[in-house]
Amino acid sequence: MKRLPGKLLTLLLLTTFCVAATAQVSSALAEKLIRKSGLWAQVEAIPLQVQAGLLQSPMKASIPEAEVNRMAKIAAQSFAPARMQKALVDSVAKQMKPEQMTQAMAWYDSAAGQLITAREEAATANMGDVNAALNEGNQTLENASPKRQALITAIIKASRSVAMNVDMSIHTGVAVFSGIVSSQTHQAGEAIKMFHAALQAKRPQMIASTMGQTMALSAMVYDPVADEELEGYLQFLSGDTAMRMMDIMYQGLDTAFTQSAHDFGKQLLVKKDKAGV
Repeated sequence: MKRLPGKLLTLLLLTTFCVAATAQVSSALAEKLIRKSGLWAQVEAIPLQVQAGLLQSPMKASIPEAEVNRMAKIAAQSFAPARMQKALVDSVAKQMKPEQMTQAMAWYDSAAGQLITAREEAATANMGDVNAALNEGNQTLENASPKRQALITAIIKASRSVAMNVDMSIHTGVAVFSGIVSSQTHQAGEAIKMFHAALQAKRPQMIASTMGQTMALSAMVYDPVADEELEGYLQFLSGDTAMRMMDIMYQGLDTAFTQSAHDFGKQLLVKKDKAGV
C-alpha cells in the first residue's frame, strides 16, 4: 500500500481538524435544548408582561388612552416571542459545542430529566393564582426536611434562575418606562439611563424577595420528585456543560431584550412622527 506524501497527509489532517473545530450545532437541536431548559416558555410570556406594565403603570395617567393602546400594540410586535427566541437559538447554535449539546441533551432525555422538565413546564403553563401557589409552596417548604430545603436552595442557586428572573424584570421595567417617556419626548435617553440605574441599585433587594418566592414555588413544583433525582439535577446544573449552557442562553436573552427594546423605542418614534403626534 502506498503511503501518502508527507505534505498531503499534513494537509488532510489540518482540514479534518478545522472541520471538527468549526462544527456547529443545528438550529433545530438548539431550539430543542432551549425548550427543554424552560427558557422558551418564559420568553413567550414577555410581550404580555411588557403590555401589562404599560397598561398598569401609574405614569400612563398623563398619556391619552389611544396612545397607551398604540404603545401596547408596538410592544407586542417588538417583543414578539418568535424574534426573541430566534436570538436565543442563534446564540446557542453558534456558541455551544456539539459535545456539550450531546451531554446536556443526555441529561434532559434521562428519566429524571424528563420528570423534572415536565414538572417545570406544567408549573409555567398552569400557574393560575400566583398567591395560592405561593401559599401551597410555603406550606410544602415548611414541611420539608432540612436536607430537602438545602437541596432546593442549592438547585435554585446553581440554575441562576433568580438572577435571570430579576434581570428580566429590570429589562421589562426599563422597556415600559422607555416606552412611556419616548412617547412624550425625543430626548428620553438620559431619563431612561437614570431609571435603569435606579432599578439596578434595587437589584439586591429584588434578588432577596425573588429568592423567597422561588423557594416556595420550587418546593411545590418538585414535591413529587425524589431527593435522589433532585441530587442528580443539582449535579448536572453544577457541571461545566450546564454552566456553559446557561451562560450562552442568558447572554442570548440579554441580546434579545436589547434588540427588542431598541426596536420598541425606534418604532414608537417613527410611528409617532408619521401620525403627526
